[in-house]
Amino acid sequence: MQMHQQGKVMQNILRNKFIFLSSLIGFLGFSIQLYFSVTRKLDEGFSLLYALNHFLSYFTIIINLSLSVLLYFYSVHPELSVSKWFKKSLVNGAVCLYILIVGIIFYGLLFKDTKAVGIEALASHLLHAFTPLAYLYFWFFQFRDSTLKYSDSLRWLTVPIAYFGYLMIRGQIIGKYPYFFVDVEKFGIATVGLFAVAILSFFVLMGCALIYIDRRRPLKTK
Repeated sequence: MQMHQQGKVMQNILRNKFIFLSSLIGFLGFSIQLYFSVTRKLDEGFSLLYALNHFLSYFTIIINLSLSVLLYFYSVHPELSVSKWFKKSLVNGAVCLYILIVGIIFYGLLFKDTKAVGIEALASHLLHAFTPLAYLYFWFFQFRDSTLKYSDSLRWLTVPIAYFGYLMIRGQIIGKYPYFFVDVEKFGIATVGLFAVAILSFFVLMGCALIYIDRRRPLKTK
């Protein structure tokens, strides 16, 4: 029974080797970034708990880790409930939107201020460039059932709104914000609110663009 199960897992990996490899690369980028981020905070005198909380406060990290886990289970254990949940258009479409915005905001707003070099810079590019582009390719060719509706772009706001609320609460408690555009201490609540509306509007526009693509691409051949 165990040999049969192992053989089945290996068949799944070989069948989904691009997806499996992408998940491993995602875990690699996450692990490298984790090491540098936590080490830096520990050297600054912060506790391990604070260092981990700081690292996990970034939308980039949350989405990349979630995506790597989903891709791993989808490629290795497609029969599990989490893999079947991931196959739903509403779910894999949302993930595509979130990971693409991770890359766009990083290179559009944050890249000019990054100081990462060497291996850390490589990890940053894996998380912000490789993973978004690899998943976009995978989403386009693997999930083709054209069931998304334009109203889904509003449903996809649930995660970024919840994340924004978390950052506001966390910032009020510790006085620090992972992104400059949510720094209430620096810009004030009104300006941060405008930033939030602009970013959420961008989520909707990007979501509509993905839905437009989804409704016009050919159905996946079974």
